[in-house]
Amino acid sequence: MAASLSARPPRGFVQFLFNRKAFCTSHDLQQLSSVSASTERSVSVNDKGQEIVIPRKKKRDSLSVLRALASTVKRDPDSPHYKYVDDPFLIPTSSLAKRSNALSRESGRKAARYILENYSQWFNENPAEPPVDDFMPPKLAYTHTEPTEAALIERIEKRRVNDAIEVYKKAKQGNVEFSDSTCRQFLELLCVYNAQDPPVTMMPEEFYFRKDLGHETKRPSKTWKDDGMAERVFDELQEKSIEDQQNLIRGMARYLQTDKAFAMYDEMMEKKLPVHLLTFNELIRVATFHHDTYETKWKQVESLLMDMQLCGVEPDLTTFNNVLFSLSRVPYFRLAPSLLLQTLNEMKKLGIEPSLTSWKHSLVVYYPNDNADSNLLYKIMDYLEGKELTLQQPEDAEFFVTAMKRCCVNHHDVELAFRIDRLLNTGKNAELIGDSRLENMYYSFFLRLVCMLETMDRIMEVYQRVTPHLWTPNLSVLDELLKAVELQDGFQYLPLIWTDLLLFDFQRRAELLEKLLSLMAKQKQEDTLQSQYSHIAGQLLERFKDEHGDQRPTPLSTGPMVGHLITIAENSTDHDLAWDVFDTYCNNKNAFSGPPSDDAMKSLVAGCLERGDSEKAMAVVSFMESVEMAGTGEAVQMILDSDQVLLSQSQRDMLANI
Repeated sequence: MAASLSARPPRGFVQFLFNRKAFCTSHDLQQLSSVSASTERSVSVNDKGQEIVIPRKKKRDSLSVLRALASTVKRDPDSPHYKYVDDPFLIPTSSLAKRSNALSRESGRKAARYILENYSQWFNENPAEPPVDDFMPPKLAYTHTEPTEAALIERIEKRRVNDAIEVYKKAKQGNVEFSDSTCRQFLELLCVYNAQDPPVTMMPEEFYFRKDLGHETKRPSKTWKDDGMAERVFDELQEKSIEDQQNLIRGMARYLQTDKAFAMYDEMMEKKLPVHLLTFNELIRVATFHHDTYETKWKQVESLLMDMQLCGVEPDLTTFNNVLFSLSRVPYFRLAPSLLLQTLNEMKKLGIEPSLTSWKHSLVVYYPNDNADSNLLYKIMDYLEGKELTLQQPEDAEFFVTAMKRCCVNHHDVELAFRIDRLLNTGKNAELIGDSRLENMYYSFFLRLVCMLETMDRIMEVYQRVTPHLWTPNLSVLDELLKAVELQDGFQYLPLIWTDLLLFDFQRRAELLEKLLSLMAKQKQEDTLQSQYSHIAGQLLERFKDEHGDQRPTPLSTGPMVGHLITIAENSTDHDLAWDVFDTYCNNKNAFSGPPSDDAMKSLVAGCLERGDSEKAMAVVSFMESVEMAGTGEAVQMILDSDQVLLSQSQRDMLANI
């Protein structure tokens, strides 16, 4: 354990955390005076003795009018994004189509940028007034090409890390000396980017789908380059300033070389050197990566907080969020919940407003598993409800999905889910929902909970509000939706769901299609709805004929599906369609797994008898006998008892032998 841990007596968390100071300097008074002067009102008296207060003119930027106009327009969930208005035919509705559309746009922008960078000689004119520098080719060429100090500074300013390293190595080989200030700038660059070029900035659409593209790893791991260029430059410094040491500590901590980072930090503390807030923040965040047990992990955080107090360093929001992050990494630590509450109370005393990241870490601590029971989420919603939120840290985007997950999994409270959703749709809070994966998880938890606990009408109200333009449902949500239809007899919504399956490109999912057809075949509906069912059955049959004829895989691939189609057609008194389905099945038996159900075959026999077609009825019974269906005897008796057909003696003999 670090030396700083054993040298300090333990104290209570609140006692040692921070030594707050309440003071008001003359500078603060000047600021207050300037604020007061800026908010004064001009007062005059009219002829009637009434005071007229004229407000001072407000300073507005060039976008103020546009923001005011934009605030009057709300998002219409029934309409696609405005960027698709020019070509409605290409409006994407499925998840794959949305991603392909977005990434193809980004690909076009990248291609344009590539042309600008590699053929800049053809883009010399800039007719824009005022000129837009971002539309012009970037200046990639270096002014200084020789390995000199000026060349190194130029590459540092452009953040070309690999090129800067190359210049530095060549200069050292040529015995070129650099000033201490240049070496310090170079060291800071190496520590920030771990001695490699910074990652290419992703365009907005690509950034939104970055997790689907595998651009981010899930588990943090040590990536610091041990004994690399950063440590080499640091060792070559003749005078190692406090800032140089802290740059190296922050770099090691950021890339999880915690052993060396804390060793250097302990050395600084032993020498009683001042440590900056940024360094404390980085070390607090990685403190739980430095030890094995929950106790030692938290003791490391406590030690850092005590050192902050001794150094007189005031915390900020990042400090507290890093403390909460450390607690979220040890959610099963017995003291974690109480320590978290103490941290939040300390934030309140210091007047630091918690961010969404703070609340997200709090939920992780209080809901460490799917069986955890707590009322913290209710209290957080009481605090946040109705507020317009702003993005302060990247992890803010994880709050809504974390809250909705705990509402769905732990609380099963649909009204709480609606409260979370209302908060998301307050003001511009919807911008904080995160990337495509977080958005998909949020709406998946929300819709599944609504499908399980709400009435059918309200389920469809929410479903139609968020699909297809805001979000494309996944298979689990559609499965829950079909369960709700079956449980609440919402059969009138099945045609709409079938239409959405076509939009979402899910009509080829055999398990989903079979569930949908089973609900359509469950009972006979009123004529209008039943005719819609029959139309869908006809569509599926025609699709099978086209795809099977072209030797393409088809979702209509099981005997039970065929049985559902027959039942749907017979319920609609569309006997021709029912027979067409049966005939197609008999001619393509190898394309289906398993036979149709007994009930479907008996309904087909009844339909044949109703039309007085004994030949088709006999054909169905013969098929039932060939596959040894349990209901064959009942079907035979139906034919014998029917007074709508006249059987020949050979047909009676055939039935007698079945």
